[in-house]
Amino acid sequence: MTLQSFLKTLKTTKRTYPSSIHNLLICSSSTTQCPTSPEKPISDLTLSTLRRIVSDPDIKSSKRVSFFRFILENPSLFSFRPDLRTHLSLSLRVLSERKFSVARELLNPDVLRYPFRDIASGALDDCGGFEKKVVARLFNSMITVYSDSGRYDEVVEVFECMRSRSMKRL
Repeated sequence: MTLQSFLKTLKTTKRTYPSSIHNLLICSSSTTQCPTSPEKPISDLTLSTLRRIVSDPDIKSSKRVSFFRFILENPSLFSFRPDLRTHLSLSLRVLSERKFSVARELLNPDVLRYPFRDIASGALDDCGGFEKKVVARLFNSMITVYSDSGRYDEVVEVFECMRSRSMKRL
């Protein structure tokens, strides 16, 4: 296979992959059944599929966030709950697109459940593909979320972590 034919195949594959996820998003978030969908598209959704959806750069962030919120608002429809890694992946993706208020909304309800050490290690370990600046934006958003909820000890902890890793406050 020549390089040109490989690239052509890759473009075709890349083009068809997001449309299938897009159909899953539309079918699973609507209350009526889509004619092209299987009988229970939501029941087929797994945590790993959700992670793939929220981290896919080819899907618009508004669709990813809407779908994620749908999952959070309807926990009885799913056999799993989005974990910290999924929250961080979506938050980092949204922050990379400079949508700060949306990222803060995503962090606000669930960031308070986990200790900061877990959040920091998840963000720093799983930040492959994201610039250091995006992780710094996540930490800045966390400072805002923690200070808005009156958790000033965590604000200091976030700031100390940023300082020890030479991250600048943006």
